[in-house]
Amino acid sequence: MKVKKFIDLAVRSSLALILIFKLAPSYKPRKIDSEIQRIVKEIKESPKNNKAVCIQPELFSKEDNSISKIKEDSLHSIILRVADRYNLDPALIKAVIKVESSFKPHAVSYRGAKGLMQLMPVTLRAMGVDDPFDPELNIDAGARYLKKLLILFDNNLELALAAYNAGIKKVRMYRGVPPFRSTRRYVRRVLYYYRKYREEMGDNVCLLQD
Repeated sequence: MKVKKFIDLAVRSSLALILIFKLAPSYKPRKIDSEIQRIVKEIKESPKNNKAVCIQPELFSKEDNSISKIKEDSLHSIILRVADRYNLDPALIKAVIKVESSFKPHAVSYRGAKGLMQLMPVTLRAMGVDDPFDPELNIDAGARYLKKLLILFDNNLELALAAYNAGIKKVRMYRGVPPFRSTRRYVRRVLYYYRKYREEMGDNVCLLQD
């Protein structure tokens, strides 16, 4: 009798699961909000660069007072070296630094992210960084990690930035920018500053076109 009840219960459970899966709506990737799409479009329509090949003395706008939180000359040269090393736009690296730490080399988040590009301990170890508060080591590791994310997500900038903020697993799980308010705000802010810094650079950066 007990065996019969057990079999009956198992059959009913299986039928219930089949019904749930049939009725459940198919997953559709979340769309990136319109503001992010607009900013990305504007960035893509601006002159495209592969590699900075010649730089004039003034990369950063004198009106950008946030840069004063660290010696301008040292940060200027570090960003240019790292951007050239990993074939990244220096304006993008600067935008990430601005949003992550506001140019504070000794910044530490409540989650334990450290330095200018706010790298987590596990990322720092993976990148072989012993001193996360060393500006050059931190920017180099952050740029290297960002480059890996861009490659991983087929040069989709918004997905790479979302992964930088929320993690690779979350981006894959949601098949796009995760629906977290903090992550979406993060992506919008980085793209905003990226566009802003590119415009400020103007002809100060000589670019190698495709």
